Amino acid sequence: MRSTIVTRVVGAELRRAGAVGGVRRGVITCLVISLLAGVGMTIVARTPSLQETLGLRVADIGGAATLAALMVVTVMTSNYVTRDIDQGVMAGAKLWVPWTMELFFGRLLAWGVLTVCVSLLPALVCAVIARVAGVSGQGIVMDLVAILVASAATSAAGLLVYLGALILRKGAYVVTASLFLLVILPLIFAAISALVPPITDAARAASAALIGTLLIQAVTLPGTVDSATGSSFAGAWIGLALWLVAAGFLAYKSFAQESYGSR
Repeated sequence: MRSTIVTRVVGAELRRAGAVGGVRRGVITCLVISLLAGVGMTIVARTPSLQETLGLRVADIGGAATLAALMVVTVMTSNYVTRDIDQGVMAGAKLWVPWTMELFFGRLLAWGVLTVCVSLLPALVCAVIARVAGVSGQGIVMDLVAILVASAATSAAGLLVYLGALILRKGAYVVTASLFLLVILPLIFAAISALVPPITDAARAASAALIGTLLIQAVTLPGTVDSATGSSFAGAWIGLALWLVAAGFLAYKSFAQESYGSR
């Protein structure tokens, strides 16, 4: 019974997302930006003087495409969710589907599927372009694994943005909080650890738990760089899972309120 409800919610949400102009435009924009990033990096990687300096590989180009996808997904998610709340769509959905938990997880799963597709497709296309262009790689299997891992991390970040949108309910708040957690806060801790030696260890320990730091470690496969180990890779994914659980708990508590989504 519950699985059937979740499946129907997922299907309905995916159909509705495809019918919403903002989501369609967001997906198209994401694909275009990701492909431009991949093609641009391929051209750079094929330039001998730059290749010697940068050492770009197929997996790097695919990873750049997923990063571009993440930026677009952040804006698209915040607009989609907060518009649903403002227009009363969320409140109406709770009336049509009175099973709160199933509705919550169905919508979450639908957005997860959409995020995976948006991040994975351009990454694979960019990787194919790079390989056909003769950019060096680690082998087809390792390149594919690296791109799948990067897409999975992007999808996890996209789900965090979705959960954050359910909690904050305002698009501007969601985008600001996402930029702060993903970019600004890690830079602040990096500056503190460099400028204030007495608390360097504490700052690094705190920075290691930040979502931005965890994402970087989660897309770095063991052995690809000197600092990448199996324990750091596994720890990053455990950290991402904990962030998702915590955000999911807060989002569900907010979503389960009877007045949620009502003006």
